This record gives sequence, structure tokens and C-alpha cells, in this order.
Amino acid sequence: MGSATTVNIDDHIIVSQLKQIADNNMDDTDKLVEEYISNLSMTTIDMSKSLWDVHILNMKTSQAEAISVLRFHHSLGDGIALMYLLLSCFRKSSDPTSLPTLPVSSKDKSNLSISNNRKNIRSLMWQYLVKFWLFIRLLLNTVVDVSLFIATALFLKDSQTPFTVAQGFTKSTRKRFIYRTVSLDDIKFIKSVTNATVNDVILGITQAALSCYIHQRYDVEVKMKSSLQQMRCRATVLGNLRPALGVQAVAEMIEKNAIVVQGNCLGFVIIPINIAQ
Repeated sequence: MGSATTVNIDDHIIVSQLKQIADNNMDDTDKLVEEYISNLSMTTIDMSKSLWDVHILNMKTSQAEAISVLRFHHSLGDGIALMYLLLSCFRKSSDPTSLPTLPVSSKDKSNLSISNNRKNIRSLMWQYLVKFWLFIRLLLNTVVDVSLFIATALFLKDSQTPFTVAQGFTKSTRKRFIYRTVSLDDIKFIKSVTNATVNDVILGITQAALSCYIHQRYDVEVKMKSSLQQMRCRATVLGNLRPALGVQAVAEMIEKNAIVVQGNCLGFVIIPINIAQ
């Protein structure tokens, strides 16, 4: 748990002195922002003060009128914890005294009612058989996943691709963060059409983008292009392990010493990415 400390805001708010591109070329401005963030990856947060800082880039880009970059040390918490903390600083526009609310999935109560068919012995036996088969599938999938995880840690490595971490990579190695903005309305539309989840759609978009990139990269080299069929590429997807308890006020969390939304509470899944398509 953290402890109360005195924070000097001026030590954590950095206003960049970057100047707007003279001809307002948005592509050059976007690259300038990417360059600035890339340079941040080569520096570390000062451990003598609170482990966060905010960089304000007062320049217009193709996506926004200005940019702010928030940098946090991972010991402060994972992404969900930080988003809970951020939401706790806001209030509803309809009720300035109320905190934002988050949708919470409710249990389907229709399954709680017992129909006449379930009283039938044959129907009950069929239900038990289905549940037993689902349990066996869960058990087998768990054994396979654990075995693959152990094999990955020992010897089953990904193929050498442009996505593979290069040898000699260290924490001080310069990194570049490339991003693309995707409309949430488009994601919801695809989700409805395919009867999938938002996470499924985002993973599919990521896989399609990586596949297009690698095919363009290997298009001129027939030998390398033929090796795409044997290419092994996997991604680590993080998942939140917290129950959805809603947003609490910062003062209330501090007063009650709440630990539900603080710290790191996450799991991860290794998912194969099909590059050959």
C-alpha cells in the first residue's frame, strides 16, 4: 500500500517547448509527436519523487488540438487501476455530485427457474452428461494451455520476424510507439454483425494489420514469403482479474484504504496470430 506524501505539481507537469510545424503539415507534426514519445522511452522516472509525470504538447496534430502524455511507473498500478482512479476524479454532467457509473453484467435469472422438463429423469441425465463433457473439455484445454506455456518458457520460441525483440535489447533501448485510431462505432458494428465481442474485433484488426504488413515486407522475397506458412507468431493479451465494483471517490478510497482498484491485478493469455493468411 502507498503512503501519503507531499507532491509538488510543478515537478510532475512538463510543458514541452516543441514548436508547431510552420506549414501546418499534420504528417510531420504526428511524426514529431512520435519522436518525442520515443525519446521518453530512453529516460527513466526520478525515483526521489512520486512515480508519474505529465507531458503537455501544445501543438495541433491530425487527431487532436493538443496532446498530453501521461507516464506512470508500473508499481502504481495496472491500466484498469489507473482508469478507475481517473474516472473517480470526474462527476456526471447530469448530477455534479455523483460519480460516473459503469455497466455491470447481471446474471441471467431465467436459468434459475426450473421447468417441467427438468423434472424428467432423462432430461436431467442429459444435462449432467453435457456438464460432464464441458468439464472434460475445460480440463483438457487447461492441460494443453499449461503445457504450451511451459514449452514456451523452455524452448518453444516464436519465429524470427520484424516483431521479434532484437538481440541486445535493453530497457534503455529506444522504442517507437506507432498507433492508429479506429472508430468505436465501426468496432461495434462489426461486433454486432459477427456476433462477437469487442475484444475479438480488436484482436482481429490487429492480426489483419500485422498480416498485411508482413506480406508486404516479404512480397519481393519469394524464399521468405514461402516461410510464412511455418511462421510462429504469438501475442500476450492482458486481462483484468478484478470484480466490477463501480467507481469510488478518491477521498473514500484513501479513507477506507481500499485495495480493490489499486495495484496490479491482472492475468495474461498467449494467443497465436495467424500471419500466413
